[in-house]
Amino acid sequence: MQKSLKSIRAEKGIGQQFMANQLGISKTHYCNLENGKRRLSYAMALQISQILKVPIQNIFFGELDAKMKTGTDCR
Repeated sequence: MQKSLKSIRAEKGIGQQFMANQLGISKTHYCNLENGKRRLSYAMALQISQILKVPIQNIFFGELDAKMKTGTDCR
């Protein structure tokens, strides 16, 4: 199952308000990014990946898909 941006953030114990503050956007804007109501730019995805300390591929493709693209953890 692919992990969403929301689940990756939640697993790290980071709140939406913290993410919004770090990105310099409103909480509503960040929430819309997580829910797919706003398009996520590469630059914003890069910032998010740095804050969450995950590869940028995980932001765009989810954790499972990123592993499959690199050939790791495939069954």
